[in-house]
Amino acid sequence: MISASFNISPNIGVTQATEFTFVDTSSLASDVIRRVWSFDDNSAPVYNKKTTTHIYQAPGTYNVTLKVTGKDGTVSTFVNSVLVNSLYKDYVQLVHIPGKYADPGKKTDTPFKANIISTQIDKPIILNLYAANSKSIPYNFVPSRWSFLNPTWKFTDVNDTVVTSLSVESTPLYSNNKVVALSGEAEFYFIDSTSTGAPQENCPVLISCVMETSGFINYKESKIYPYDSHANNKDVRSTALWLVNDLQPDLLKVSSNYITDMNNQYWQGIKIPFLVTAHSNRSYKLPGALSSESDIIFTYPLDNTTGLISQVSATLTTLPSTAYSLDEAPLYFQQQDKNEFRTGGYIFTTVTSNSSISNTNITANTYIHSSDAVINENEFPYVGTLAPNPFVCISNPEQNTLNKITLVPYPNNCSDVNYFKEQKTLIDGTVKEITVPAYSQDTKINYTMQGFSGIYGIAIDPREYNIIACDAELDRIYKFDYTGSLLLTYELSSVDVDLGSLNNDNAYQKALFNWSIPITTNSITLNSYYLDRSISLSENENNYIVSIGGVIQPPGTYNINIADRTLSFTTQPTLSVAGSLLNVVQIFNPALPLKYISSLQSFTETPSSTTTTLELSGQLSGSLLTDSAYYIVSLDGIFQEPGSYTIDAPTKSITFQSGIPANTTTQVLYISSINPPASWSLTPTTSISTIPLTGDSRYNAKKETDFIVNIGGVFQSTENYTYDFI
Repeated sequence: MISASFNISPNIGVTQATEFTFVDTSSLASDVIRRVWSFDDNSAPVYNKKTTTHIYQAPGTYNVTLKVTGKDGTVSTFVNSVLVNSLYKDYVQLVHIPGKYADPGKKTDTPFKANIISTQIDKPIILNLYAANSKSIPYNFVPSRWSFLNPTWKFTDVNDTVVTSLSVESTPLYSNNKVVALSGEAEFYFIDSTSTGAPQENCPVLISCVMETSGFINYKESKIYPYDSHANNKDVRSTALWLVNDLQPDLLKVSSNYITDMNNQYWQGIKIPFLVTAHSNRSYKLPGALSSESDIIFTYPLDNTTGLISQVSATLTTLPSTAYSLDEAPLYFQQQDKNEFRTGGYIFTTVTSNSSISNTNITANTYIHSSDAVINENEFPYVGTLAPNPFVCISNPEQNTLNKITLVPYPNNCSDVNYFKEQKTLIDGTVKEITVPAYSQDTKINYTMQGFSGIYGIAIDPREYNIIACDAELDRIYKFDYTGSLLLTYELSSVDVDLGSLNNDNAYQKALFNWSIPITTNSITLNSYYLDRSISLSENENNYIVSIGGVIQPPGTYNINIADRTLSFTTQPTLSVAGSLLNVVQIFNPALPLKYISSLQSFTETPSSTTTTLELSGQLSGSLLTDSAYYIVSLDGIFQEPGSYTIDAPTKSITFQSGIPANTTTQVLYISSINPPASWSLTPTTSISTIPLTGDSRYNAKKETDFIVNIGGVFQSTENYTYDFI
């Protein structure tokens, strides 16, 4: 007696790609005269094959049946199952949502984008679009001749064609050299004539993208299964929350008066129809914003009472007020007419002229009354004609990014929003990373380290929602557009900015602030010298150049007390000081980022024998610049001109052309965090009072420029010279 059985190889596979092999292993196989294979997928049976193959088109668990018949008429049936998965998941995902909401009747600057994957390789990808919760009417339901006075919502493709679905161009996806799925990207715009209103009171619009799932041939597709399939509506739907800006009008338009189209004599004593519509244009309130006029603001006024407060005045120019009469008074915008039909955003009325008209225009004006009221002193209404920015930015210095966070607000009573949220098909917000340049130095400054960004201040420009970010480490201001693209970089090293107490000087040029104090006694160690409050003081002694009578004093011979703003000497200078001038120069203002003052380094050495070269590596760290203008060098306090020495960066050494006498105190102050400094040296053959500052292309003649001046090596106080930039 025969007994049916068969083997399957493999018993688990994927749709479209796996070829399952079925081998008959029935007992008494030589007695089998008939075989019937059934694959449980509505495909045709296969007859009288001992070995057969099959490829499944849809995922699922399939019960494969082999029915055999013996010579004696005996029939035996055997059932085995195969598990078929999808290599790719059928899904729709909104991958780009515009970064700012649109005004009523306008499309967004960028389209919505959805990614789609379909495992139905024999069907085109169709994406159906729908919007819920809109206060407008679907565009296709309104006759075109009345659409301008009826708020509508619609979708358009990238060519501005109104659509309700999109046929998506697809790209095949392969496995084992076989097409197993299709992928595509769809782009579309959503345009709604009506604002969604205050988000704390009104539900947002739900924009849904659903892959079309009708017309499939696989019978299992009529049910919902736990595996990925077109039958799983959750997998092929993506829904996003969306708002339409809530605006108040700042522009009226008068149209459709027909006066110039008719014989003007006919208008005497006849009602002249005209239409007044309410609009908004951001550029009227925000100079510098793009001029973009909204469509009719159908949500204005909030109610008839508010509209009545702001009555509309209409006039015929060139005619006295006694020569015509408005046929409707008072004239005002209404949210509903007497039959409770919506009439917000426009007034359709007539005016009657008492005499013939040869030439005139109809003008209308009003003032806008906001229903928002200040409840207490800690609250204020947002400017009615402007929409608040839809996102916030948070600095993430460790990742060198700004995190742009967009979250659509909505009240708790939005049942459909809550439904899609529970289904996990709702996008109610996005997080976008905006990359900012990293700080590349290896020192720890302003609580950041190498590889970190230093964004500490962020603002959003309400005109176009551009993001303004201040980088305290790199002294830059970045301007990003709302999508995160970098538009401009302002280098504070080359842009004059108002820094309040820093007197509008350039950021890098907040340097070389001078105090000049007459010395009246020889014993200066007995005195403290007050540094007035013109500028704040730094604790870093390398940030000062102190000279007496033009002779630079080495660090360690004086102390600066920040608390009481005094300078005192610990060592008595060898030169006579009575009648000399004490000059104190603070190189960098402490109000600047810390990296400037922290970058200052000093070197002091008194060689015991004559030499020409000193090693700087023991006291100056990091790499050195070779331009001698970055260094302030003195020998026994006498200033050395930059051309009298050279810096060898690889060996970190300084070499003097004339050598250094024995027991001469050599002081080197290294200032690296500045623009390339200009320098001049002049040896006049006759007495002069003016020096031309020419010949160095690095010099920019500006009133904020600061100088270090010496004559014969004697450091000069700012009281000793003036400069003319003209």
